[in-house]
Amino acid sequence: MAATVVEENQGANNAEWTDENTRIVCELFAEQVRIGNRSNTHLNKVGYDNVIAKFEEKTGLRYQKLQFKNKWSKLRNEYNLWK
Repeated sequence: MAATVVEENQGANNAEWTDENTRIVCELFAEQVRIGNRSNTHLNKVGYDNVIAKFEEKTGLRYQKLQFKNKWSKLRNEYNLWK
């Protein structure tokens, strides 16, 4: 599958967070937490590198670390509203 490159200067607002992409990234985040790639409140560099690579492999979309970090924060805030 050919990768769609999201340029660095486009920012997180241009990420395509469909329901399916959100489901995939949640699974990838959870996998990285389970294997210990979480330093504090976010993933560590290895965790984000793994998410970036696996997300691209599954979706063909290449997002930047900041886009995943912003999605993590947004999902965390939404979770905290509902728990």
